[in-house]
Amino acid sequence: MQLSNLLSTINSLINRIPPHLDRNGFNEATLIWDNAPCHKKQTVIDAATSKNLKLLFVPPRTTNLVQPADIAWFKPLKSKFNRFWTDWFINGEHTFTANQNLRSPGYENIINWVSVIWNEFDTTLLKESFDMCGLLDSSNLHSILDKLMHEDIIYKEIIEDNNDSNVDSIIFQEDQFID
Repeated sequence: MQLSNLLSTINSLINRIPPHLDRNGFNEATLIWDNAPCHKKQTVIDAATSKNLKLLFVPPRTTNLVQPADIAWFKPLKSKFNRFWTDWFINGEHTFTANQNLRSPGYENIINWVSVIWNEFDTTLLKESFDMCGLLDSSNLHSILDKLMHEDIIYKEIIEDNNDSNVDSIIFQEDQFID
């Protein structure tokens, strides 16, 4: 996807948030994003601030700790998709390129698979994923972070990346908020 198309998609998403805020009586919101370079483009920041949205960027390599999709539902979705792919690979009709390379199952099959997977998706898992990240109930987040700290899963990498031995100065620094 070209950067201009990606930025257009992000701006479209940002424009959909204010009506939701108005309907629910909120004046502002904070979007918690990973560190994808496109999220930090000035056009995205300007679009967000013009809509009274604050941006918070989680530290690099921590989406597996704080992003609901990574924590709870990417794995089951990917597992189901892999089952569809494997079934197609073993049992499906195949076509080949001129060089005898297997062609993909095609957009129509993939769109159908994703539709089936999404329609069967357990929506309670969606809410629970936000709880697991501490976004709805911070008490659960503490147990997850405590486990990760004791196992030294991510902090060593964060410290190495930042050349800093003070973890408190690395996680959610003031300058990671954009008002």
